[in-house]
Amino acid sequence: MKGLYSCIEKMCEDTEFQDKVTDQLSTYKNADGLFGVTMTIRQRNKLSPSEWWLAYGSTTPQLQDFVVRIVNLTCSAFGCERNLSMFHHLHSKRRNRLAQKHLNDLVFIKYNRALKRRYDLRDKIEPISLDDIDEINEWRIGGQ
Repeated sequence: MKGLYSCIEKMCEDTEFQDKVTDQLSTYKNADGLFGVTMTIRQRNKLSPSEWWLAYGSTTPQLQDFVVRIVNLTCSAFGCERNLSMFHHLHSKRRNRLAQKHLNDLVFIKYNRALKRRYDLRDKIEPISLDDIDEINEWRIGGQ
């Protein structure tokens, strides 16, 4: 519960909005109003969380807004994997005694240099190039 309330504090800057969200949480927990209807409960397993909240959360508008923002957040480990890949590239047998701060700085520099290089080439390369794709791919030639 502490994590939930700290998330509400971070995601909702307005204290009045925070209070309304926490008040409306009890309506959801106690399955009052629309949350207690049999069809609403049955639809939990059939709809995505954001669709469910958009359809059945109208009696608690502030909580609905907060929850939809939370469930629509992109959950991905891509950023973490990218950083780990850079760490593994920089942290070799020759550099295994680097201090953590120095290693973090090297990763920061290396990643930002790659971003700058990509930004500088933005007008010179085609981002969607179909030249390197094999002709037998169904989606490209419209086959089945």
